[in-house]
Amino acid sequence: MNKRVIAGALAAMTLGFFACHQAPKDSYTIDGDITGLKDSLIYFRTSAGDSMVVDSARVTNGKFTFTGKAEEPKMASIYLQDRRGGFNLYVENAAIKIKGNVDSLSTVKITGSATQEQWDKFQQELK
Repeated sequence: MNKRVIAGALAAMTLGFFACHQAPKDSYTIDGDITGLKDSLIYFRTSAGDSMVVDSARVTNGKFTFTGKAEEPKMASIYLQDRRGGFNLYVENAAIKIKGNVDSLSTVKITGSATQEQWDKFQQELK
């Protein structure tokens, strides 16, 4: 029994080691799935030095994708074509997923960004 526990622990530590030491991703992909979002354009805004950069993506059946490169994790915004709704997120070179509802964009679930996960945890601790 003890040998199984030790073997399991060693396997978990080995997997954890390799997961933490993977080659860094050199770009990001943001895949969004927003229920109730009509086919339209959606916008992504972030900074580049002293400037703001705005990109757009076509929404089809509530789904959209943005791609790019981030030199470091940074705050960005995604907002609707009519600018009536949107949300902020941290972007870094990773596969980022967004899931939510058009009626409650302030509560979308964002996964895949370690910086976003740390921010979300910090926000929960403030409550």
